[in-house]
Amino acid sequence: MMLTSLSDCAQFISTHGAKAIAQQLHRDQETCRAGGLPTLLSFALKGASSTLADEIGFHLLEHNGSTKVPISIVRLHYKNILRSFRRLFINRVYWKTIDKLNR
Repeated sequence: MMLTSLSDCAQFISTHGAKAIAQQLHRDQETCRAGGLPTLLSFALKGASSTLADEIGFHLLEHNGSTKVPISIVRLHYKNILRSFRRLFINRVYWKTIDKLNR
């Protein structure tokens, strides 16, 4: 499934489990490292239930080889990842817009 809009992301969240969502967030991290933009998934997850957020957070940390991490660390890691995607997305879109206006 292509996650090119907020509605695509909302549908992805409603039809996939926490593990699949965490895997997509890891793909977004790889895309960012390669200089690309993340999907809008981080924006769509803004209103996610704390239960879903915790489950995604545990899967994100499992991917890094971490086990038995306190829930406070899980939540902090999850929030930091989403916040970094949102910030990166907004900054890149902003500067692309500024560049277009200056041409």
